[in-house]
Amino acid sequence: MWAGELEGWLTTQPRWHLVASGTTAQEWETLLRDGLGESVEVTPPRAHGLNWPRARRGGQRPPVPDAVLLPTEYKTRYHQQFVDRLWVRGLIAVGVLYAIGVVVYFCATAVLGYQTGKVEEQVAGISGSYTNSQQLLARFRVLKERQDLKYAALECWKLVASQLPEGISLQRFSFGDGHRLTLSGTVTLRPDHSHHRFL
Repeated sequence: MWAGELEGWLTTQPRWHLVASGTTAQEWETLLRDGLGESVEVTPPRAHGLNWPRARRGGQRPPVPDAVLLPTEYKTRYHQQFVDRLWVRGLIAVGVLYAIGVVVYFCATAVLGYQTGKVEEQVAGISGSYTNSQQLLARFRVLKERQDLKYAALECWKLVASQLPEGISLQRFSFGDGHRLTLSGTVTLRPDHSHHRFL
């Protein structure tokens, strides 16, 4: 009866029966009413002669296995409910883990995006300064090359002026590409004093 009440399939109010007679019935009826707080129905025992053969036949039968107080349909239903609860809890756990994974993924993506933005800003700043430095370096090289060519042309002019023989008149002086020196002018020959051009 207690198992039925705990399992939930025994919902009616139990009725209490006391099989006794005489002073024994009075004593137990008082104790049961006080302890249970409910009414107890007293039934006198049957005659010994009527119950004895039935008791003897019951004693000769094989022992009865442990009785199951829970009906089969309740057992099946409770088992199904237990399995359903397991499935639901498993699905909830999977959903929670999936939600945690999604949150971690988005957080990691946001952090990586922020770091990427900072790196891109640093690269943009460095690339601007690098481009400016390259332009300045290129200008410096051009100016240095012009200065070197200017001094080389002056050195060539000085060398030509110091080494130019008499009778040669220099009309044109050209210094190109830093490697080619071109001279043009006229030369005077002594016998007939004729002038000839040279290049």
